[in-house]
Amino acid sequence: LPFVTSNPDTFDNSYFKALLKWESKALEPDEAYFIPTDVTLVLDPGFRRLVQRFASDEAAFFAAWRRAYCKLVRIGV
Repeated sequence: LPFVTSNPDTFDNSYFKALLKWESKALEPDEAYFIPTDVTLVLDPGFRRLVQRFASDEAAFFAAWRRAYCKLVRIGV
């Protein structure tokens, strides 16, 4: 399963930071595990912009997550 192992029970932007570390080959062994769809987020230019933004600005990640979560709740998911 894809996850960041340093603190798996914390909800923060460490996933996005780890994706950038993976791409720069700075990820330590067992620091994080990704599947191909995770890796696509840093390889695709459009998604990469979001990964960089969320990695550097946790408040922006929380705001985007909150909007998406509220939409899901409104439609009954």
